[in-house]
Amino acid sequence: FVHTLPSQWAAGVEAGWHWMLVFFFAYLVMLGAQIGMAKLLINRVKLFETKYPRELLVLFAMHNAGYIPIPIVAALAPAAVSVYMSFYLMTYVLLFFSVAVWILRGAAADAHGSEGQHGRPSFRLNAPTVGILVGLLLAITGVYDAFPDWVKLPFRWASLIALDGIMVVL
Repeated sequence: FVHTLPSQWAAGVEAGWHWMLVFFFAYLVMLGAQIGMAKLLINRVKLFETKYPRELLVLFAMHNAGYIPIPIVAALAPAAVSVYMSFYLMTYVLLFFSVAVWILRGAAADAHGSEGQHGRPSFRLNAPTVGILVGLLLAITGVYDAFPDWVKLPFRWASLIALDGIMVVL
């Protein structure tokens, strides 16, 4: 993402920066729909009764299939669409490493009979979140382009195999 975003950013802005916000909020709407459907199924359908409703909710609502369309979009769609899709997935990752953690911590507290974190979801700053935000900042500001080639080379190699690795794991 960081490696290719600078070259795609101009196309995304030219096509309409508002689409980045649309894709960002589209994930929030999708997440809300998935959580609503999951709660309905978990609470109303006997087949989905479980001792682990919070864990099942996270599995329903925040599955890891968002990465699957990236290689298809990158190969077939204009560069701007890759930027927009990145904003959709960025929302997923930011929420996964914050809200999903909050849900699962509450589930762990339930399992141990302690109070846990049953209050409002909180956005947690953690290593994946910091990495995403720093990468986005480096890519958007163009600072990444100023790095010497010997610094960028390992990132280029990692970016070439990372998506394939994700697909193998999924």
